[in-house]
Amino acid sequence: MRAYIFKDGLVRFCTTPYEPPNEGNLKDARMHITNHASNQKSKAIKNPKRPVSLVLAQVRQVYGYDPEDFWQKVEALAANTFMAMRPDMLDFYCCGKHRPLHP
Repeated sequence: MRAYIFKDGLVRFCTTPYEPPNEGNLKDARMHITNHASNQKSKAIKNPKRPVSLVLAQVRQVYGYDPEDFWQKVEALAANTFMAMRPDMLDFYCCGKHRPLHP
């Protein structure tokens, strides 16, 4: 099994600044959801998408966090996820036990 990590994706941001959920803002999708449909008509941020490389460079500049540390953690998370899924994937693809891979 082989997996690839694409390191030049996009980061989506909410168009309303985040605040912890409370009764007054729970229905404000632009604060809690980053998808295009929720944010496309907002005028608060002209383009809520940025390249992940730019965001990681900004995080490094502001917080001193090394992007390589981030990618190592992403790789470890992906590897552990695939290892956890491996037995079911083998059953599904190799042994003809065609059933959903998730409950």
